[in-house]
Amino acid sequence: MRGSDMSGVYKAWNKLGEQPLPQKKQDYLERFNHVRKRWIFKGYPIQRGYAWGTALITQFVDSDLVRNITDRL
Repeated sequence: MRGSDMSGVYKAWNKLGEQPLPQKKQDYLERFNHVRKRWIFKGYPIQRGYAWGTALITQFVDSDLVRNITDRL
């Protein structure tokens, strides 16, 4: 996790900083980005799972099947 945090700092420094990123840190960022491209999870898995689950539940609750079942009760 620390590597991911540091790569975010270096990425922001490289993009927004007034001083150029030192070569050692630039090399680290390039190596980490190379690994990140092959990472199987994109973004934050828990947040994506929550968004996917709420979208699925919302569509299920809005469906005619659920409405028909609740009307019979």
